[in-house]
Amino acid sequence: MGCVLEVYNALGESIAVVTVPRSAVEPLAADEVFAVRRLAETRE
Repeated sequence: MGCVLEVYNALGESIAVVTVPRSAVEPLAADEVFAVRRLAETRE
């Protein structure tokens, strides 16, 4: 069984919805820190 995850940017705007295996999801820990990085721009 898989999980559906919604991905947000740093402003809280939804940017994607993805399906991943349950084994790819793990709970957050109190000693973890969020990191911010720029997304690569796509060319058309």
